[in-house]
This record gives sequence, structure tokens and C-alpha cells, in this order.
Amino acid sequence: MNAIKKIALDENTNLAIIPDGLTSIIQLLDILKTWAEILKEMIVKSFKKYGISNVMDRSEDDLFGQNEKKGD
Repeated sequence: MNAIKKIALDENTNLAIIPDGLTSIIQLLDILKTWAEILKEMIVKSFKKYGISNVMDRSEDDLFGQNEKKGD
């Protein structure tokens, strides 16, 4: 167990004991917290990169598959 604790410490990860029956609740809260930290702009750019857009006139088709340039 000490080896696992060392790996977690090296990876800046906290270990916790989750009481029986609460795993699904706690994991959901963790996921919601993570989503709240992601910038809306990052999500929009990611969707456009993979061709997911609400624009129906095909004006954003050129964004498909493009990597963002540094400084953008």
C-alpha cells in the first residue's frame, strides 16, 4: 500500500476512502466540478474542430480538423 500512496503523492493525487453506496454520488460531483472549470470557449472550439456546429450555411466547415495556432 505504501507504493500506491507514493505514486499518488508523486502524481499530486489525493487518496480517499469512499463509503459504500456513495461512489456514484461523489464521482458525479467530481465530474460536475471539472466541467465547471472548463472554459466555454474551449468547448466551442473543440466541437468546431470535430465538425460539430449549429451553423447551417457551412461557413465553419473549414474549421474541421484544424489545430489551434499558438497565440490564438
